[in-house]
Amino acid sequence: MNTEQEFRSEKFLPSLPLSVLCNAVSEGILILDDIGTIIYHNSAALDVLNLHGKYIQGMKDSELPISWINEDLKSTSLGNLLRASIQKQSKKILGLKTVNGMINWLCISTESIDTIQGPYSCATLVDITSFKLAQEKTEVLQKEIQKRESFLHHTLNSLPELVSYIDKDYTYQFVNTSYEKWFSVSKEYTLGKSIVEILGERAVKIVRPYMKMALEGKAQKFNRKVPYQSAGERSVEVQYIPDKTPDGVQGFYAIIHDVSDLVRIQDEIKKKEQDLNRILDAVPALIGHWSKELINIHANRAYSEYFDKTPEEIQGKHIKELLGSMLYEKNLPYIKEVLKGKAQTFEREIPLPHGGIKHTIAHYLPEVSDGKVVGFFVIVSDVTALKNSERQKSDFLEKERHARKIAEDATRMRDEMLAVVSHDLRNPLSVILGTADLLLRKKDIDQKSALLLERTRKSVKFMLNMIKDLLDVHKIDQGEFSIEEGMSRQNISRLLTEIIETQETLSKNKNIRLELDIGEDLPDVYINIEQIQRVFQNIIGNAIKFTQEGGTIRLSVKPVSEYIQFCIEDNGQGIDPELMPRIFDRFAQAKKTASLGTGLGLAIAKGIVEAHGGRIWVESAINKGSKFYFTLPFNL
Repeated sequence: MNTEQEFRSEKFLPSLPLSVLCNAVSEGILILDDIGTIIYHNSAALDVLNLHGKYIQGMKDSELPISWINEDLKSTSLGNLLRASIQKQSKKILGLKTVNGMINWLCISTESIDTIQGPYSCATLVDITSFKLAQEKTEVLQKEIQKRESFLHHTLNSLPELVSYIDKDYTYQFVNTSYEKWFSVSKEYTLGKSIVEILGERAVKIVRPYMKMALEGKAQKFNRKVPYQSAGERSVEVQYIPDKTPDGVQGFYAIIHDVSDLVRIQDEIKKKEQDLNRILDAVPALIGHWSKELINIHANRAYSEYFDKTPEEIQGKHIKELLGSMLYEKNLPYIKEVLKGKAQTFEREIPLPHGGIKHTIAHYLPEVSDGKVVGFFVIVSDVTALKNSERQKSDFLEKERHARKIAEDATRMRDEMLAVVSHDLRNPLSVILGTADLLLRKKDIDQKSALLLERTRKSVKFMLNMIKDLLDVHKIDQGEFSIEEGMSRQNISRLLTEIIETQETLSKNKNIRLELDIGEDLPDVYINIEQIQRVFQNIIGNAIKFTQEGGTIRLSVKPVSEYIQFCIEDNGQGIDPELMPRIFDRFAQAKKTASLGTGLGLAIAKGIVEAHGGRIWVESAINKGSKFYFTLPFNL
């Protein structure tokens, strides 16, 4: 320190009482002259500047063994700050870098002092490091709080549940986005409103008792249908969580979960279960559902009635308790197998208390979930009536087989007898026919004798045709009927024209019109023409018999695939439905027409057609007529 500095310092030194006072305060005090020389400091200044035991009086601020930084952590000068204070009073926060790299923050207040010696600067130094650190921590905490509040609000607004906070005056202080959407109100509109304004009076009447309990500090949870004024009646699951503070309950958090769809689905499932149970109860079979632990889950009415219990009495029981030890042991092997996933079916004869046997058939079906057997279903059917019916049926079939054998034997004997008789009658009848022909050729025969001979001739010829039919039917039945002799290629148009001409005499007698419908480009057929003519004669002859006078018979033909299909259609009386299934059987004919023929014509026609490799069938309706179809292949 030079002489001038000493002089100025001595001139400025405070009196002893003032110096004691300055050293008693905790704030550091520095006084610098206009050129930045420290002319006074108290003891607290050394503590604040971390210069314990140093003598800094008379030093310039730039000579102090410390460095200063501002709040932007840039180097600065205390002297500049103090010199600036000569013009005006100021307050500044500066950081003081210590030798260990730490920063102590100081709040420095400066002001100018005018004396006769000149202007001085006085600086008051306050260590605010703790405050600064606390402030920084507070700022960090505030940012973290803001971040968490933001996250909380985002989370709450993302929830599908309705979340709100209601104070003790029943006023909304918070609602999430789902709440806004559900009630179709904005958050701005809702906050500060009473619950009545948002929920409606009917809804508040239901929920207020629960809210009251929540405001008494008791958490509430309930499921109800609530009629909201803007959202309609909803099934909801509600939680009220009290907001407890040292000063008491200030409000509560409300969490509303809309379970309307879930309740609707549950109601539908319940209804379907009820419908299913009604159906199962209507089934006469015993139906039960058992867990893998062999505990009953469900039993239908027949099941419970069989064991003389109600379904509620069976439910929850172990299967052994229900069946009894003896029946349980019998069924146990099947139970073990079904619990391995293998369906079981077995019969059981159960003796009845008053005598007799009940026959049952049981099905054990595994219940599988996610590939694991979790239980099984039992279906037991009473088949006693079926067993008795099967036994009766077996007895009946045995009797029927015996009767059929007797009938078949009788039929065979009849056919053999008819064949023998027919064969033996043919020769004498042929002789009678020949004799009648010879006698009719005599010129001197009288008219009466000629008439008798002609009647005899016709009767014998009819009998010979009948014998021929009987013999042909016998051959057809024995598989001995042959068409090989007489097979030739025939033109269909010429064949049908000749058929029509041979039948015109009979049709004209009943004034029945014969029509012929022949398609173009029909191929020839390889047939036994004599036998096919018999088919047409038999079918057309029947059509003429059963068609009223003035009716129509139409004969048509067309190619179908590899066959020629013929159709003889009439508008006569039709065929009795009872006769239809056996119309092509031997001796099959309506009772009222039994005197009109032998009943062999259609059976022979069927045999001839099938011998050619074709088939024959009929369509008919009473009073609407009949259509007889048969087919012949293009080539045999």
